[in-house]
Amino acid sequence: GDLLLTPVRSLLSSSSVLLYTLCRSVDVYGFIKSLTETASVTGRSTKSASGERLLAVETLGELLSNDKVLPRISSLLPEVFTALGKCTRSNGVNIKASSLVSIQKISDALVRHHTLEGNGSKLESPFVALGGLEDKEIVEILKIIKKSGEDKSGDVRLSASRLACSFAPLTVVTPTPKSPSMLNHLDELINFALTNLDDEHASVGRGWAEAIGKACNGCIIVNRFQAQEAGVEAAKREVEDEEADAGGKGKKKSISGDGQG
Repeated sequence: GDLLLTPVRSLLSSSSVLLYTLCRSVDVYGFIKSLTETASVTGRSTKSASGERLLAVETLGELLSNDKVLPRISSLLPEVFTALGKCTRSNGVNIKASSLVSIQKISDALVRHHTLEGNGSKLESPFVALGGLEDKEIVEILKIIKKSGEDKSGDVRLSASRLACSFAPLTVVTPTPKSPSMLNHLDELINFALTNLDDEHASVGRGWAEAIGKACNGCIIVNRFQAQEAGVEAAKREVEDEEADAGGKGKKKSISGDGQG
């Protein structure tokens, strides 16, 4: 029906964003849950055939990339990414590419929000969004990028490369005892992009090259930060050692003076 028309979908999507941006009393949380359910529909259902599923995917991207809406519904991101990931495994090229574009828009918004708000660390940069996503969400989106990056459709592969470029800053993670490296996910993204530089479509190859460039910028910033932190720690230990030595010498003099008395 009419929902298959791109201008109609764009109009409905934009209207939804205006409504939930301007009217804070409206239940945006419930609306996004409804969109997520619609996007998760599989098979040849009425919703899928009428274009309602595609509309839901596009609206999720527009709504969650809005700087006023995103902070209010961040707890729903795992569900949204799962639903959009399911769409990337559909048969239709349009639904696959649109889902990747929506994830890209949300990724851009997360990086933008992180850069503006900061996270209290010294690693605040457009190339590094430390803490922007949970580890399991990063793993999920990396799977989506890798699966879509090998799709037979050039349009889907192009969308995957553009998503990789937007998503790169979010792959930097806070180190833990189990995973001490901050760059494991970013390295994985770079390695996958490198294997796809020679795509048969030049635009796709350029997309992966841009993703690599952005990811490498993130690596440089993280490595520089870690080197600075290591230097600061080394300087602190040196000062502490000097103070300890000075304290020890003072005690020896005091003991020696008492003996002479």
